[in-house]
Amino acid sequence: MQSEVQKQLQARQCAIFQILFQLQQEEELFHELHHLQSVERYLPSDKPSDGILDGSAYSS
Repeated sequence: MQSEVQKQLQARQCAIFQILFQLQQEEELFHELHHLQSVERYLPSDKPSDGILDGSAYSS
């Protein structure tokens, strides 16, 4: 049988691994977002001039 200390250590290790896994996922998402933003910078700016997106068409 495992002692109480061993059980506590295992529970702590499990919690730490879960946190590390979450951090790794967040870091991957952050890199993906950063990549998308850098790609977005080089896309041609083809915003519609009719004002549909920014709502200015409705202000007149």
